[in-house]
Amino acid sequence: MVESFVETLRAYPYIALFLALALGYVIGQIKVGGHPLGLVTGSLFAGLLVGQLAIELSPELKTIFLLLFLFANGYGAGPQFFRALRHDGVGPLLLTLVVCFTGLFMVWLMARLKGLDMGYAAGLLSGTLTQSCSDSGVRCCSLLRSYRAFWASNSSVRPAHSKSSLA
Repeated sequence: MVESFVETLRAYPYIALFLALALGYVIGQIKVGGHPLGLVTGSLFAGLLVGQLAIELSPELKTIFLLLFLFANGYGAGPQFFRALRHDGVGPLLLTLVVCFTGLFMVWLMARLKGLDMGYAAGLLSGTLTQSCSDSGVRCCSLLRSYRAFWASNSSVRPAHSKSSLA
């Protein structure tokens, strides 16, 4: 019974996606210490739970939901950010800039010292600062690398902007 349910979810991953959202809503209503977990925490736990079933989603769908997640966080946190900026001044903003640029500088320095290529450096940046936007940058780097590898391996077809190496 359980195996046929899991196979159905694997065959139709969109059902699993909406099941995770529904479970997230239910889990979010659970109170811990008098406070509800909330929809975001509940959805995170439900996603982790459903994710254990090894259900594959298309990369496009993953990207769309990552962007929706980033939008929702920005939409929710934006007003609080500007209120805090007006109230506390630029101190927290400067601290944020120092942390971001220190992380970026250290990744750049270590990539230079260790001779890492752009893809590894982007992955290091994404992992050290745990930023979703860095993760998207890593994906763009890997897509660019795949694009270059495709054109390099197919010598009969070249993009219009590349120089031909016919000698």
